Amino acid sequence: GETVFLLEPNVKESPGGQRDYHAMHWLARGAWQLPSADGLVAAGVLTQAELDRAKRGYDWILRVRNDLHYSTGRRIDQLNFAVQPEIARNLGFTDSEHILAQELFMRQYFMHAEHVHQALRQTLAAALREKGKRRQQVLVELPHGQNFVQTEGELRLATSGIPRFPHSPVDLMRVFARAQQMQLTPGEDVISTVRSFLPLIRDHWYRDTEIANLFLRILRKPGAVAPALRAMHSSGLLGKFLPEFGHVTRLMQYDHYHRYTIDEHTLRADRKSTRLNSSH
Repeated sequence: GETVFLLEPNVKESPGGQRDYHAMHWLARGAWQLPSADGLVAAGVLTQAELDRAKRGYDWILRVRNDLHYSTGRRIDQLNFAVQPEIARNLGFTDSEHILAQELFMRQYFMHAEHVHQALRQTLAAALREKGKRRQQVLVELPHGQNFVQTEGELRLATSGIPRFPHSPVDLMRVFARAQQMQLTPGEDVISTVRSFLPLIRDHWYRDTEIANLFLRILRKPGAVAPALRAMHSSGLLGKFLPEFGHVTRLMQYDHYHRYTIDEHTLRADRKSTRLNSSH
């Protein structure tokens, strides 16, 4: 599958599965000659928190895969609808008032798989930067000495800008607005930095007029809204700014009529509607 948020993921091969974690280790060896992914922290590729989340995610997915094999009596890696209720019960999940046990279980799975996949994406992006250090870069300056570079269709943090970004919560929204304005994709380093600062933001920050106006500016760019929202969601900013969207993040509906989680389905619907509008 092309996304972590498939409702019936393959715990070994799908994004966020075991292969992602293994690929991260091989990249550590190939790009930096490190004995394991543990060295990625000292190399400045991942923070200790990011590496720890990936390790916990990998261990949890291994536990799911082991239970999947034990419950079915077969070497099966597809976490399909038929087996999800039993795996959920085996791992201690129970129905809540509004959410089934298997939906709670899969939400937990998606969280761990996302952490593994995020670590791989950051490692891969860093390896590509390492390889292309001499490629042309254009300096992009934001307020408060926050320097970025435009390179290969991405907006990335410049070395001189790392200590200064973000200066305030407004900068978290501003960087996505600027990337959209320049028709660039925020780099994995930008996404990771935004994600790491989200826990420090106080409640009701989204009521700030400047932040709200920046978000509305993003929504008023015909044909460019879907990629911006996708990047914001990847960093966690979208769910933080819109709590209602945050409540459905990684949440699935247990039926055979849906293929993705609610948040993923919503982003894909937005992209499809944009294409329909642009074709008329």
